[in-house]
Parts: sequence; structure tokens; C-alpha cells
Amino acid sequence: MQHFPTTKNGLLSKKQIEAFGGAFSSKGKLLLKGTGSTKLVYIGGVDIFDSVCRETEGEMAFVNFELLKNGLVLRLNINQRQVCAGVKLDEIRSIKIQQIRTTSDINSNEIQSRLLLLLKDGSFSEFSIPSRFEKSIISFFKKPVFKDFFHLSLKI
Repeated sequence: MQHFPTTKNGLLSKKQIEAFGGAFSSKGKLLLKGTGSTKLVYIGGVDIFDSVCRETEGEMAFVNFELLKNGLVLRLNINQRQVCAGVKLDEIRSIKIQQIRTTSDINSNEIQSRLLLLLKDGSFSEFSIPSRFEKSIISFFKKPVFKDFFHLSLKI
């Protein structure tokens, strides 16, 4: 995972975007049905993100993904502090969404979803998916570009 310094507005430079194959054209974004994900809650695993998380009560660290032609940009926002990191698609081993039943009651529909981003170097990052965003996150990672390493599982 590579740290991306941003401008004060949270924007990446053209050079940074080009290092990951560049951004999609407007037509490409329409064909992919968008290149940005909804928000996930950051749990851990990205060193640069961990350095800005102060573990202060009530602070929530939100992350969203932006798909570039040859990579993913992860944008963290925690109380207006923004940090970006990126990973090239060929460095990703697996993207797993695990849906886990949170109670022992088989008739209960309480399910918590987590996203695990596993890289070929053995490192991984973990995110919690808010229940109202589950469908859109699953839809985001079902794009053809992720077909070789996206997995969805349910643990009962």
C-alpha cells in the first residue's frame, strides 16, 4: 500500500493518478456504473491510516474506494483529517466480503459484514460495512475488473 499526499482539498496530483493508469473517462465511468464506492468504517491494516487514527472516543474513520485504470485509491476521512493510500490491481491477492451472523439464534437476521483487502505481500486491511451500504459495496466489487479476486461468503 502506497501513501498518496494530497492537496488541502484532498485531491491527488495528475502524476499520482497516472501512476495508477489514470482515471476513467466520463464514458468509462458510465459503463462501469461509477468508479467510487460508498463509505466503509476503517478497522485497521493500513499504516498511514493507523497513524492518523487517535483512538478518541466517538471518532469514526470512514474510507471509500476509487477505482483507477490500474489500481484502487483508498481515501480515509476522520473528523476532517484526510489521508489517501493506493494499491495497484496486480498487487491484490483477494478482496473478501464476509457476512457473519452476530447472534447464535438461527432465526435471527442480524448479520455484520466485513471487507478484507489481502495483498500479495501478505499484508491485509479490514473494514466494516454499514448494513445500509452492503448492497452498494457488493455491487462495486462485482465490477469485471475485480472478477479474479472478489469473493463473497456467509458464515452462520
